[in-house]
Amino acid sequence: MNIQLKISIKGSKPPVWAKIQADSMITVSDLHDYINELFCFDYNDAYIKLPKRSGYSLRSATTDVLFGVFDEEYGQLTELGPDVLNDTRHLVSDFLIEPGDKGHCVTSDKQLEIKLEPLKDEYEQPVPRCVGCSRAMVPYLNSLLMDEDGTFFDDPLSNQAEAVEDLTECLSIYQLDDDEEDLAQFTVDPSNDENWFDLLRASEQFADLEPWRWLNSDQVLMLDLPNFPQRVYCCVLGQMGDEFGLVAYVGDEGLALIHRLFTNSAAAVNTPITAQVFNLSLCRRGTFPEEDRSLLYMLDHGLENRDHWPMLRVQNPGYMSWIPQGEEIFLFTDIINKISALVHDYQDRIEQFPFYQDHEWFLRKYVLDEQGFEKSVDGTIEPIASKQVQLRHAEPMINAIDLQRIKKTMRQNKSWVELGGGFASFTVAQENDNRPIYPWLELAVDHINGQILLHNLALPDQFNEQAVYVRTNQDFLLKMIQETAQRPSGILVADDHLYHALFLLCKKLGIICSLSNDLPKLDQAMESLAEFLESQH
Repeated sequence: MNIQLKISIKGSKPPVWAKIQADSMITVSDLHDYINELFCFDYNDAYIKLPKRSGYSLRSATTDVLFGVFDEEYGQLTELGPDVLNDTRHLVSDFLIEPGDKGHCVTSDKQLEIKLEPLKDEYEQPVPRCVGCSRAMVPYLNSLLMDEDGTFFDDPLSNQAEAVEDLTECLSIYQLDDDEEDLAQFTVDPSNDENWFDLLRASEQFADLEPWRWLNSDQVLMLDLPNFPQRVYCCVLGQMGDEFGLVAYVGDEGLALIHRLFTNSAAAVNTPITAQVFNLSLCRRGTFPEEDRSLLYMLDHGLENRDHWPMLRVQNPGYMSWIPQGEEIFLFTDIINKISALVHDYQDRIEQFPFYQDHEWFLRKYVLDEQGFEKSVDGTIEPIASKQVQLRHAEPMINAIDLQRIKKTMRQNKSWVELGGGFASFTVAQENDNRPIYPWLELAVDHINGQILLHNLALPDQFNEQAVYVRTNQDFLLKMIQETAQRPSGILVADDHLYHALFLLCKKLGIICSLSNDLPKLDQAMESLAEFLESQH
């Protein structure tokens, strides 16, 4: 989807302006770049001012927000106050939403007006591109082609058509080739069409309720659902007016993820997801992904008259965030409906919902009565892991005879090995599934010199099932011993699950298995190996 912007120099007579079409998902930083190309500004000295709506409705009051120029290495380049926003992290379409919305780009000696226009004809050619300019734009551009003596160092432009062509050529460095547009190909089993309609209806009813009018995102609501064994932890988004929706974290891993997000957000964002997470994001039209637009078109579900469109995602450990599949559709629908009902019930007494930092959180527990009907029981409870996992040492999956043979034939050295794994930061494609995976990267590293003794990439499913997890890790340790033809004196692991998976096997091989929170050689090797493997994919 494209947007059309008219960018003009304020106060210029005759008026100097250019119109461009660009992808609706451009950032404010992209807009900075386009303005620099169109008007030859040193945009590092400029800032952009855009209107921000205070609420969910398009009719909400607006306030101006400022965007400076940010650089990954040097940080903020524009000398403004501490409230300036990072132009690389915000989309223009979150601010210029309806035709007629205006923003400004301010430099030391000029001010430009940025106006969102109706999109009458969407060009099929690559964007960004110039689609029109004023007559006065021609002499303005020609003035940039002259040196101090008034001599042209390039052929001057003679008309508006040439100016449009010249400006499009300037913008072409930001155009994506067709093969760079990597859209996810979502497909829906026809048997799930009606279930998808239920999910979309639940999303629309949630949006119409606007629960963020009462709830903060740090008021965590817990659900115990009937016929679902794990607790669900939910946060309503929108109270700050930046993004609107619902996030639901499943089970003990979901609770652990919430704690990481609230206590160390930077680390949590950069850590691969180890919990199942359901995410409903209500997007403005201009920020609604094209792949989701295609999905709703395929489902023949019209949303043209709505302020926001629902983007629905499920994150599973080891898999790229994807649309819900199969049973996930039912669970997602149930979660949204249950939260909508809960907020509706308490909208006049929302103060009864505790906050994240409180000792207890709000819980709605559903039970089935004798007739099989759902009944809810409300209260507050301390948010602790439901299992308080009583991990047990896993038995060796190799037979006793082979264990004895390894112990006799593989001499033991004095070295220690750091052993562990995690989901890689890059994705790889699957043969029979459009959904990419994050492979599990296993490593065994010498504790002293950091030498990588063995590494392996495995499918995420090998680490999501306990029995398969145990077998895979035991096989990895045995393979390391076979590859090095030696048994280490000990291994260091940081994960409780890995410790219990290997403890008895190590004991029978005469190897000490120890837990440690500090595995520096493993961390260094994991980072460098992940970078290398990512460059190969």
